Amino acid sequence: MCGIYRILCIKTNKCYVGQTKDFNRRKNSHFGLLNRNKSSHIKLQRAWNKYGEENFEFEILENIDINLDNLKDILTIREQYWMNYYDSYNNGYNSTPMAGLSTLGYRYSKESKEKISRAAKGRIISDDTKRKISESLKNRIFTEEHRKKLSEKSKIRMQDSKNRFRLSIISSGIDRSGENNNFYGRNHSEESKRKMSESMKKHLQDNPCSEDLRKKRSENTKGENNPMYGRKRTMSEESRKKMSEGQKLRWSKKKSK
Repeated sequence: MCGIYRILCIKTNKCYVGQTKDFNRRKNSHFGLLNRNKSSHIKLQRAWNKYGEENFEFEILENIDINLDNLKDILTIREQYWMNYYDSYNNGYNSTPMAGLSTLGYRYSKESKEKISRAAKGRIISDDTKRKISESLKNRIFTEEHRKKLSEKSKIRMQDSKNRFRLSIISSGIDRSGENNNFYGRNHSEESKRKMSESMKKHLQDNPCSEDLRKKRSENTKGENNPMYGRKRTMSEESRKKMSEGQKLRWSKKKSK
């Protein structure tokens, strides 16, 4: 059975209008994606996260003969009719003004982008909504193939980031030591130092480094992988003195133990 349907939010009386060649399959697809916070229909997804599944209904608006030759055109025409009837784009959950347009390929106008940007700024998400989003993300199950692709993309991003940082230093030709350093003449407060120290200690306790990981990190910063590779290291006398004093202090602490 095919035709036009709508997903109605009982709380707001707003709806999303769509077309399908199989009502049951479309309903299951919509609700499954919405429950996993994966729907491409942004306005509908936000309403779903806010009000919950119990406040939404799937309704059949119009049945259409599936054997018609020009079925696709008829479905699109009737979908547009019901979108206009319920004003589901301006006052509902349809993300595009025209029937038959996919949100994945739809290009928003500059005005629409500005409206979306203004609406997003200053938005406060309730604790209940945060909880629902968190639960939906926790329940995601990735296949081994998907995990492998994510890992490969992450490695590429990390390598690109290292290269960009290294090249920016080399190509700029700017000496960032001494007065050229952005933090020159500034000092962290004792409170900031304490917080950073506690944060690092907690991180190391929760995420202890294995010997293999230490070796990998060491290898990744050797030679050309080091951001300082190809640069002449220049330090002020003051910096050298501070480093020397810090090294002496560490050695004295080790000997006392």
